[in-house]
Amino acid sequence: MRLGSRAVVLGGSVAGLCAAGALAPHFDEVLVLERDVVPHGAQHRRGVPQSKHPHFLLNSGRRAMGQIFPGFEEALVEAGGLHMMPSMVAAHCDGWGWTPRKRTTMTMIYSSRLLIERVLRDEVRTLPHVHLHEGVTVRGLETVRGGGAQGRVTGVRVNDPDTATGDRLIKAELVVDALGRGSAVAEWLRAAGWPEVPVRTLDANVTYVSRWYRRPEPAPAQWWWQQMSVLPTTETGPHPAEHDYLCQVFPIEDQRVIVTMGSWGHEMPRNNDEFVAAAERTRTPAFATAIGLCAPLSDVFLTRSTGNKWRRFDLLAHPPL
Repeated sequence: MRLGSRAVVLGGSVAGLCAAGALAPHFDEVLVLERDVVPHGAQHRRGVPQSKHPHFLLNSGRRAMGQIFPGFEEALVEAGGLHMMPSMVAAHCDGWGWTPRKRTTMTMIYSSRLLIERVLRDEVRTLPHVHLHEGVTVRGLETVRGGGAQGRVTGVRVNDPDTATGDRLIKAELVVDALGRGSAVAEWLRAAGWPEVPVRTLDANVTYVSRWYRRPEPAPAQWWWQQMSVLPTTETGPHPAEHDYLCQVFPIEDQRVIVTMGSWGHEMPRNNDEFVAAAERTRTPAFATAIGLCAPLSDVFLTRSTGNKWRRFDLLAHPPL
């Protein structure tokens, strides 16, 4: 069903790329506006700081992406993603010991966030009426009858140094906000006459640090597993802070792993030496042993910003049309 001549998606990360794919059959043209100039291949960029940490692409997400982009899963595996059954390939330390392996119906594709986005971007570029524009900063919205029953968004204003005002208007029948936590869309709508948008926030309040490594090849005898996860201790008495860490050795493409430690309420290591020392104090020596067998590829990345925001535009008396 055709819905209009042009839709504009603000943000070219996972949500924006998937939105563009979902809109493509229903509009003559779909524009994806991305602030960053995306590096060639799969590299970190300013707009996706979480790319430095592990990302789990679970079954429901894979199915949804496969519906939008048929063949996405196969393309991700072909690009280097690892299709595995976690219950069989993971060394999982929970409670007082290591859990036994067993077959289940759940599988996962292990890869970096960078690779997931690269494959999605490649899929979007095959769609003839979808266009990705990089290095574009969205400055505001064009609206009519703001806040009223017939209020609607009619376009977006983006940076354009070649104009007298420094911006230009892109008209659209539909504008999708995929700018993430830092989006200013709710503020722009309020300035145009809509009331403040209710926001629900879920914050895990976790601090975590990650470092990228190359795994040993060939794998030594003690490296029978593909993924290692160490859950926090169940001890109630005095114990080292590192026993409260949630630890991961997460496999990704190109024979690499992302090693992560996270905690609730503890100070986390901030440099490479502190990272290795903290790993040696975690609740199982297997974790530090695994790190010692790997070759470091990066410095330590630390993240505290884990809050998710759900902007409830649907709760407005007159949401923008």
